[in-house]
Amino acid sequence: MRCSFGLSEEDEREVLKEHDQTLLDTARKKTDARIVISGPLPTYRRGSERFSRLFVLQSWCAFDGLGYVDNWSSFWEQPALYRRDGLHPSRLGSVVLSRNIERAIR
Repeated sequence: MRCSFGLSEEDEREVLKEHDQTLLDTARKKTDARIVISGPLPTYRRGSERFSRLFVLQSWCAFDGLGYVDNWSSFWEQPALYRRDGLHPSRLGSVVLSRNIERAIR
């Protein structure tokens, strides 16, 4: 769970980047397994605010030698992949998400 109350957007990004790097460093110390980051799902009909951060995440993964799962292109404007709330994956969306991850770890 990520909470960054009272921080500016710039400060929030820096705090999250630091936390993510700490998490990555911990994971690398505990395993030799390949680490794969699953990218965010766009929210259906709720705007694309996370889209701008997507490129930063992809670049970070490439720079650090991490695998990356591109969920954005599979889920963007695909209402059948979401529950009625437009946020959580439907059963079909869960299948698509699982397949995306499976392809990334092979």
